[in-house]
Amino acid sequence: MTKPALFTILGIAAIATWALVNAKSSMNAYISNDVAEVHQIRRALSVISSSSNDIDSTSEKDNSAMRKFIILSQQRSGARFLASLLNKHSSIKCGNEELFNRLKKRGLRELMESQSFDEYMKQISISMDLLRGSEKNDVIGNFTHVGFELMYDQGVKRFSSHLLHELNEENVKIIHLIRKNKLHQYVSHESFEKDRQLRAEMKHKAHPTNEAEVSALDSSALDGNIRDIFDYIMDKNSENRYLEELLDAEFGRKGYYTVYYEDLNRDVQGEMASIFDFLDLNHETVESEYVKIHKGKPTREYFVEED
Repeated sequence: MTKPALFTILGIAAIATWALVNAKSSMNAYISNDVAEVHQIRRALSVISSSSNDIDSTSEKDNSAMRKFIILSQQRSGARFLASLLNKHSSIKCGNEELFNRLKKRGLRELMESQSFDEYMKQISISMDLLRGSEKNDVIGNFTHVGFELMYDQGVKRFSSHLLHELNEENVKIIHLIRKNKLHQYVSHESFEKDRQLRAEMKHKAHPTNEAEVSALDSSALDGNIRDIFDYIMDKNSENRYLEELLDAEFGRKGYYTVYYEDLNRDVQGEMASIFDFLDLNHETVESEYVKIHKGKPTREYFVEED
């Protein structure tokens, strides 16, 4: 890719982001028509508040009063980073993509988009219960808040407003994580896909935990088709606005919490303090075990230059 082409990519990113501000969402096609199943969610989520056979009956905590939250986000937006920080709080048990991983391990990954709303919520309930009943610091039930990541394409777009309405009814708090720089998100996504084989050899496939792994993953060079980049940026920005509109309609502007990856990365403790306030928790200093791959490297250096 030539240097002029690289500047064109950066220009497209800026134009696409600006254009989105005045664009109306075109993603209503994701709204499910299966309204009859919507009312099943309350019964499904009630499992989360019920007693679990997997939980130590001698626990001093009242598990029926467990507070629940979900991180809504897109892939390569820092959700794993945020979850790792939340999980370091003494009162929080935060999983990763628990619903997706559970189905994947059982060989049922395809059910993410084909299962009924009732079955979908049943799997969310099971995922919450498994997290609630697992050990943390060798003490079962030594926390008051439980939650995990849920990506847009893991049923959120499909069930959309119906899902959010029932989560609101059940007092599940929503943390909406957005990565503002979509060009950086594109680089992260493409680098991840290109290094899939290398990551398969690492213990931590999604995020490195030491500088040696970072060094191995930091050498990716991308082809960077301008049309692909433009489409990616427009699509991801559109998804963000669509979810924001749904969240505003259901929860109101102050009924959920939006955190931007760039702000979190710049001021970890400050942003986490605000999130802890939203979750009604005391402030604690938390640190992630993950090491950032793309630290200060100019975006243009990730793209292959052609003669």
